[in-house]
Order: sequence, then structure tokens, then C-alpha cells
Amino acid sequence: MKLTRILLAAAVLLVPLAARTLWFYQGIYTPAQPILTPDYESLQPPQSPLSTPLPPSPASAAVSERPQTNLLVDFTHGNWVSLKELEALTQPFEALGGRTVLSTDPYTFAEQLKNADAYLTAAATIPFTAQEAQLLTSFVQRGGRLAVICDPTRSYAASPTTDALMALSSCTASANLLLQPFDLAFADDYLYNLEENDGNFRHLILTDIQDSPLTQGVQQVIFYAAHSLKSSPQPLLRTSPTTRSSLTDTPAQSVVASLDASGQVLAVGDLSFLQTPNNLMADNQQWIARIAGFLASDPRPRTLAEYPYVFQRPVTLLVPADQTLEKGFITTLGAAQRQLALLNLPLTTAAQPVDGSDTLILGLYQDYEKLAPYLAAFDLEINLQSGGGILPPTP
Repeated sequence: MKLTRILLAAAVLLVPLAARTLWFYQGIYTPAQPILTPDYESLQPPQSPLSTPLPPSPASAAVSERPQTNLLVDFTHGNWVSLKELEALTQPFEALGGRTVLSTDPYTFAEQLKNADAYLTAAATIPFTAQEAQLLTSFVQRGGRLAVICDPTRSYAASPTTDALMALSSCTASANLLLQPFDLAFADDYLYNLEENDGNFRHLILTDIQDSPLTQGVQQVIFYAAHSLKSSPQPLLRTSPTTRSSLTDTPAQSVVASLDASGQVLAVGDLSFLQTPNNLMADNQQWIARIAGFLASDPRPRTLAEYPYVFQRPVTLLVPADQTLEKGFITTLGAAQRQLALLNLPLTTAAQPVDGSDTLILGLYQDYEKLAPYLAAFDLEINLQSGGGILPPTP
């Protein structure tokens, strides 16, 4: 009897376990065959054709041989734009061998501008100071390129209740202070077209495109919110005659992008064409590529006022063999070496110029006779008269 009870108890415990095992584990496990998947690496997704092909990319060797161009991008004047929004422009610029540098501290602006070849400011709402405007004017006069972009959707709206300082701090006010020396000026308006547009009355279809290296291959551009230019020495893009300005509501043709007379300053009345997917519409991508090419033109020559960026190669400081190096001179030499080290340029001393390096010669007016052989090669001479200095080459 006792054995029977034990067997019944064991059966109560083992029967559910056996039933569960037979239910869930039927037979011996056989590994499944591997699932066949497509060769994803060989797949080529379809690409929609562009209305105008992009300009051919330069060969990598050609890009590496091209001197680097530095673009200084403004972020110190209340700019209503992010670096992400500017990538449609900065990426093709960098593909051409350029380098993008951000200006985020107004106290280092003057120093950064010394090593810049192009300057870009977009949707700035805080006015440039008189000193900054003068620095940029001199920068352009020395061969620099300036691009100013304004947008009616990135500006404060002036009204009777608007704070006076805020009303003055608009995109057009800030841009016009900067553009005044170049005879360029934005109107404080927005353009619209009720008859010809890209699905919205503010989306302007631009087909009146002037011949210029900046518009080569561009047949149609779409701006999604645009200021007009009331002063435009070299117009690039014009609206159709049915376009109206919010200032007059009268149909008239307006300029929305222009160069100054020198061709070194570009003013564009719209920023939204750089945003995705707007940058892919019509020939916008081609237009952006041309702007990138404008900014990536040959580097401008540096002047002595832009020391230490005037040097592009290793620097040799000429020190006569019979000259005693005093403590003050050694201190100055050490400071110069540290400055040039930031540019990865070594500074060494030698008694004679060294091939393949830039030569730096220091001297006093009283030693002008020792400097004469070096100045003669550049048709320069020292004027020892009152208020004199180094005379420029004779025309």
C-alpha cells in the first residue's frame, strides 16, 4: 500500500512534466536553413534627374594642389541661422578645398579676419559696429570676398509697440550698414506673386537670370521668401514683372541677388533656398554650387598688417653672423616662434636667405644701408625725411 502511494505521488509530479515536454518539444531540433537575403551592397537606389547637372567635381589631386581658402562665417551678430542650415553651402565649399571657420567671439573677429579669404554673414539682426564695418571694407579692398544673405522671415518686425532697439536690429538694417560702401542695399519688404509661384504666393520662380560666372548653367531658381534689393550694381537674379513688393503692392520687376561693382561682394535676399528640400528644387543646387565657387576663389594676398598670416612657408630670420643676440631680441624671437608655431610654421635664424622659406629682416632706419640690397629687389627705398618710411615702387 505504501509503495502504491509513492508511485501515485511520483506520477502526479511526472505526468504534467512529461505532457509539457511532449507538447512543446516535439522531436529533435533541426537547424533551419539560412534565409536568403538580397545583396544590399550591390543595389543602386534610383536617383531623380536634375534639371541642370552639377558642375564636375575637381579631381582629388587638383583639389590637394589648390591653395586652401578660408571662409569665416559670422555668428556674433544675433544671426537667426544655424550651422546645419548653412551646410548646403559650406559642404560644396569644402569640397573645393576650402576650410570653414566660425566667428563666435566679437573680441577675436579682427584677428580671425586676418587669415580669412571670404566672409559670410546670414540673417544678422545685431548691427555691425563702425570698426567692424571698416575692417570688412578694408578686407574687400585687399581682395577678400564678402557674402551677405538676408531673409524676411529671419528679422524683427517693426511696429508701434516694438522696442526701439529691436526695431533697429533687423536683418536689413544690419546688412545695409555693412553694404553701404559697396552701393548695395536691401529693401525692408517681402516679395510675392499671385500669378506665377511655386505653390505659395511667396515662393518666387526666377527665370530672369543675368550672364555671370555665378549663374553659369543656372536656368531657374526658386526663392521661398525674399527681400528685394533697392540698389544693385550688377544684378544676378530678377523676378518676373508680375511680382509685387509688400511696400507698394504694385507689380514690378525686382532684383533679389546682386554683386557690387567690383564683383567681390554678393548680396542675396533669401536664405530659405539653402534649406532641405528647397536646395534640391529647380536649379537651386547649381546656384548654391556657384556661390560656393565664388567663396572658394583664389586666396587673397596677405599684407604685413596681417602678421603672422602673411607667411605661408617656413620663416628664416636673417641675423648677421657678427651680431650679438641680446636678451630682448631673444625674447622677441621666442614670441615670434610661438606665434608661427600656431600656423605650423617653423622660425629659424640664418645669416643668408634660405631657398624655400620666407625671409624676415629686422633693422633700424640708421641701418638702412645694410637693408638696401634686399629692398632693391622689390624697387623699394627708405625715406629718412620727416614722416617718411619705405617708399612704394616707382610706377
